[in-house]
Amino acid sequence: MCSECSKPLRDSALKYHQQKFTLVFETLMKELWLRFLSFFGMAHWVEITTNTPRCTYYFGPFTSRANAEDAHFGYLEDLKEEGAQGIKVVIKQCKPTTLTIFDEGEDISRPFRQMMSISN
Repeated sequence: MCSECSKPLRDSALKYHQQKFTLVFETLMKELWLRFLSFFGMAHWVEITTNTPRCTYYFGPFTSRANAEDAHFGYLEDLKEEGAQGIKVVIKQCKPTTLTIFDEGEDISRPFRQMMSISN
């Protein structure tokens, strides 16, 4: 018995388990919905292209455009901190097969050669 309301404690335990079940069920349904959208190429992705280095990055999937827009600021900040330049962001529905695409034509050793020539 609860000392405040004189109800059996089982009611509060039952309510707790019902709330926990509801939360787990909602999480499972969101995950299934996201998998459905992804399977059909209908999930939203953040596509970020950079000129330096010449790359395309995909971040996602998201269930809505609004969720992708909310999340893209963190990805953008990380790339800026890493020194990326010429950044372009596009939110789109797609089904990327590769999450990071490097331009094969870019010479990624160039910055290292420049550092070595300065130090010699």
